[in-house]
Amino acid sequence: MSASSEKSSTPASPASATAALLRREIDRLDEVIRDGSAKALSTLSDEHKLQAHLGLLEAKDRLSIIEPFTRSLASRIADRAHVAAETAALQIALANMDLHDFVEERTKRAKAELRDASVAARGVSVDAWRELELRIGAIGKELSKLV
Repeated sequence: MSASSEKSSTPASPASATAALLRREIDRLDEVIRDGSAKALSTLSDEHKLQAHLGLLEAKDRLSIIEPFTRSLASRIADRAHVAAETAALQIALANMDLHDFVEERTKRAKAELRDASVAARGVSVDAWRELELRIGAIGKELSKLV
């Protein structure tokens, strides 16, 4: 696989990334077997080299068989992760809206309670003022009788 074919203009899916990783690993093993340490290869007999090469070909065959399945599996996993992320984002947005509604409702309720308390306090203060006027008037009448 050449460097130009590994880099494409479109982003790689997890499935193709996994398949590419497996293919690169098998290619690396092939390179080690073919071009690896001269000592290790020189000690192998031709029969062993042939067996290693056949094993590598079999591994590549098996990779080509499982590659579509791994692509499909990785694609489904990516799709599910995407759906889960979208669901979480939606739940966050809904929770935010619920919080906004809650704060708005509590604010309205607190303003109404404050308004009611203010009206009640004014009523109490007016009543207290009237009571004070009556008592001062009564004290004034008593004082005028004494004079």
